Amino acid sequence: MNKSEFSGQAIYQVAIASPLRRLFDYLPPAQHTSELAPGTRVTVPFGTRSVTGLVVGKQAETSQPASKLKAITEVLDTAPLLPATLLD
Repeated sequence: MNKSEFSGQAIYQVAIASPLRRLFDYLPPAQHTSELAPGTRVTVPFGTRSVTGLVVGKQAETSQPASKLKAITEVLDTAPLLPATLLD
């Protein structure tokens, strides 16, 4: 797999309740200028629907092709809902 790098743009890892036991990569929301902290709830497109997920972390690169990445559509919390110690 090739890793795609996005210069200056974070790739957020989001946990979603699904049968697939892995994290999903998303681009930051267009309207949100500040960094999203781990533990923040977000709404993301997932297949043909929109679901609530939890930001777990961020990274500078992804194994997904750039054309496959979608952006977070909404930030639901102004501060992380879960503390970092619980996410560890």
